[in-house]
Amino acid sequence: MRLILFLFILYLLYRILRHLPNLIRFALKLREEKSTRQPRQEAHDMVSCSTCGTYVAASQALSQSGKYYCGEKCRDHRIPKVRTPLD
Repeated sequence: MRLILFLFILYLLYRILRHLPNLIRFALKLREEKSTRQPRQEAHDMVSCSTCGTYVAASQALSQSGKYYCGEKCRDHRIPKVRTPLD
């Protein structure tokens, strides 16, 4: 019984050590990919378009009279936003 257990443990070690070079290569490749990745872009403040309700980055939104618009079409259209009962 002990011999079977010993052989089983040896077999498990063999299987683990057999794949060890692949695991090391994979870990090194992952580390290299992490170092060459583009840095994550910063989050932007989002504002809601006064006409259609679409959210846009505040830096890209058009503002007029204290209101924000997603584009020239919405700014020039000026249809009041439809309110739902939950608003």
